[in-house]
Amino acid sequence: MPNKKIFFFILFYSLVFTLPILIFIFSRIPGEYSDTYQVWGKTLAFRNLINDQGILGALQWQIQHFRFTPIETIGWIQEVTNSFLGYNLVWLFSFFMAAWGMYKLAFYLIKSRPAALISAIIFAFSPFHFSQGVSTNIGTMHYEWIPFFILYLIKFLRNATLKNFFLTVLFLVLIALAEHQLLAFTLVLAVILVLTFILKNFRTLFKFKFWLYGGGAILVLLLAIKFIFGGLFEVTDSENNYLDPGSDQVRRYSTDAVDFFVPPLLNPFWGEKFNYLREETEANEAGRQSNYIGYTVMFLAFLSLVGLLVARKRWAIKTFFFFVGIFFAILSLGPYLHWKGEINEGLWMPYNFLYQHLPFWYIIRTVNRLYVTSLLGFALSAGFGLDSILGFFQREKKKHFEDKNEARAGDLETKNESVSKEGGKLVLPREKRLEKIKNFSVQNSGFFQNPSAKIFKSKLHFFITAAFILFISLEYLVIPVPSLSLKYSRFYDDLAEKEGDFSILDIPGATSYDYSSKLMFYNQIHQKNNLAGMDFARVVEGKWEFQKNTPVINDLLYSLSTGGAPPNKEIINDYYYNLATKILNFYNIEYIIVSKAYLKEDKKFDKEAYENTLDFIEGELDADPIYEDSFLVAFKINSSEHLDGWFLAMELFGDNWGRKEGKLGSVTRWARDGAGLKLVNMGASPQRIKLSFQNRIKNLRTVEVYLNGVKQDSFKIKSKKEEHSVVLEKVLPGDNQIVFRIFDPDGNSVESYELDRGVKFSDLRTINLGE
Repeated sequence: MPNKKIFFFILFYSLVFTLPILIFIFSRIPGEYSDTYQVWGKTLAFRNLINDQGILGALQWQIQHFRFTPIETIGWIQEVTNSFLGYNLVWLFSFFMAAWGMYKLAFYLIKSRPAALISAIIFAFSPFHFSQGVSTNIGTMHYEWIPFFILYLIKFLRNATLKNFFLTVLFLVLIALAEHQLLAFTLVLAVILVLTFILKNFRTLFKFKFWLYGGGAILVLLLAIKFIFGGLFEVTDSENNYLDPGSDQVRRYSTDAVDFFVPPLLNPFWGEKFNYLREETEANEAGRQSNYIGYTVMFLAFLSLVGLLVARKRWAIKTFFFFVGIFFAILSLGPYLHWKGEINEGLWMPYNFLYQHLPFWYIIRTVNRLYVTSLLGFALSAGFGLDSILGFFQREKKKHFEDKNEARAGDLETKNESVSKEGGKLVLPREKRLEKIKNFSVQNSGFFQNPSAKIFKSKLHFFITAAFILFISLEYLVIPVPSLSLKYSRFYDDLAEKEGDFSILDIPGATSYDYSSKLMFYNQIHQKNNLAGMDFARVVEGKWEFQKNTPVINDLLYSLSTGGAPPNKEIINDYYYNLATKILNFYNIEYIIVSKAYLKEDKKFDKEAYENTLDFIEGELDADPIYEDSFLVAFKINSSEHLDGWFLAMELFGDNWGRKEGKLGSVTRWARDGAGLKLVNMGASPQRIKLSFQNRIKNLRTVEVYLNGVKQDSFKIKSKKEEHSVVLEKVLPGDNQIVFRIFDPDGNSVESYELDRGVKFSDLRTINLGE
């Protein structure tokens, strides 16, 4: 059967076109950037969940959280296979199924197997798919369900049966499970498709089944959105909506129009040669992602429209999918036109309508991935274009047969036009003889046979199709696909064997995107509490407040790793380095790990920062080096005999403190009502501590000081510069919060720390007055 031949060809093409993944399928995974470690880490986290809670517990967790994403799929497959094999099988699955789904859709619409095969190759093996797979944008790369959804949506619109309804909804839910952005893009395409179909087939609106099943589909979709993305909606409705990336990121992650025409960086023949065209693009730094259409694809797509000038067959569907390709490519450009890194903000783009009017659309950050729907339109248009070429040669061949058979019929013509007997045989009239000869020639030529009988109707069709497959393959080629071995330090295995509930600091995990991504993988190996980390796509306000506001920990994670040289001057003038080891002991931090990533990866954590970090650990901390290899150096923090003492730290969460001003010994900050400090008593009993500070004002202000919500003192600041002190009678063991309430002469809260409103603080000091 032809379907089997196509099936095995796509499978073979998938394995060859993704080399050397097949060769290293048990030892490496595809990927080139740090996001691959994030996905591997999430997968490992799910596998740890399976090991901890068992199969039933893991399934219960999935149902409770409605988590059935590619991450969980990889985790389950890894449970029954080699870890690398499980990951690679799911990765390869996205390419094969994307091709198979597009083939089914294209053949249903075009009725030509060669044309459908071309569409399948374009959609599944485009540079866009590979760049998403290598960058490991796990949700976007698994777009294989989109053509299945469009196929059954069209079938449902044409014939509203229960089967078509069920399959349409099923594939839409699978898209939703892959990624919320992918769902949003697909729904826009679906709405345009449905509206276009209704405009062309208005009587559909009078069918009861259409409304019954259509309403059911919308209901299922809303329920799926509620269960799958309910957590997202809760965040968007909260005060801390960290999912809103802001308009700046929307601009940065829009497609640069030049990327449609520049071959992918991964292409082994000319990727590097043309990458200079996109070096300065803000949307796609260094060509990490690709929205390359391909000149062969553009030629075939435009040919589908040219074919309409010759024969206006299926003009509506050809025009529609060509429009989809162009329209969604324009949408992927984002709110403003990008061209070679320049943003033309004066040119308004259609994307602005989606951004401003569609619900929750503003949380979509990676606008350039809208190209996935554009790719579907270009793939189908290119299939129609190839069909036009094959149709042209088919008509020429048909004309040749007709002329030849006309000549044969003329030779057989007799004068007698009626049926007669000659030599005991019936002689038909000329017209009937001619028709039989034509029918016989057509049926036996092999060229005009039923399309289901053969994949290619002639050798000419075969060579034309093979030539276009070759051209597209050369343009799209990414062999060898970049891969990673995921090697790591043995120290993490040793750390996993250590008992106890303690924390570690892994440097530069709080300042390096690449290294922090790797920590998502490493952390699942040792499964200890790592205080190092950072936000990736979106900043979660307050998530790293403890690390940034705690002395010594802040120095190690943020200052030293970015070239700083502690002590870092602040408005707090207490010297806490004599308590450095005790501070780490107090927060149960037992190990510090310093990466050697400066050798080849990270720009911020260079060799100088690496050496300064080691000098700080060896000079300021009571720590012993216990392990070193080519990946890292590890230190064990020694335990202090007695935990005592205290330290004062800034609470910079929110915006109650202004930016740091001044130099060295004269550092100041403006404060508004609600500005806070953290006072940590590391002893076992309450302490009396005196807090002193200097204030500066421009207008009369009243300041009230609260400790853990209890008012301690109140005073008025009358002159431009004054010094004050407050005795905090009962500083409890552990963290204590100091809050400054600031009021104007009328008793109104001062909500600004500007020069003419707030109070300036400097030179904060503490003295222990005893128990």
